[in-house]
Amino acid sequence: RSGAYEATLKGLDSEVEVFCEPCPLLVPLVEDGRFFEGSAVTELLVEEYLTPLLRQDIAAENLYVTADESSIYGVFAFIMGEDPTYAHIDGAWRDTAAPYGTIHRIGSDGTHRGVLHECVTWCLARTGHLRIDTHADNHVMQRCILREGFSYCGVIHVADGTPRVAFERI
Repeated sequence: RSGAYEATLKGLDSEVEVFCEPCPLLVPLVEDGRFFEGSAVTELLVEEYLTPLLRQDIAAENLYVTADESSIYGVFAFIMGEDPTYAHIDGAWRDTAAPYGTIHRIGSDGTHRGVLHECVTWCLARTGHLRIDTHADNHVMQRCILREGFSYCGVIHVADGTPRVAFERI
């Protein structure tokens, strides 16, 4: 625990509040490319490590779900206001002055199509300026994001230094 991630974020925004959760069992799987969706080990580790983050989203009233009459099938975080992760971009945002909302941690259980569309539609009802990011190798998500009217803007780096491709919709 070097504190490098916290220091980097504080360097970007001295007011940012950083929540760190060591993930000693998950990090090697991701770094070695052994992170497989559907694996019982992966599912257990993700649940263990993400539960505190999701609880923070709930406490901050930033966690939302998509649901039908019988079940919840999607989840996402929507945060209005400046996101420290987006303070520096290798590229350029289309609009740096207007307030925006950020979509984070979107996921679904795979039982319904169009979860991102439902999420974006809901978010657009609250603001016309949205940002979102994903991994460079998540080509399916990138296509879905572009289909929702977002424009590619460049590369950002999340708290752990991982690069993400970033998009904006105005």
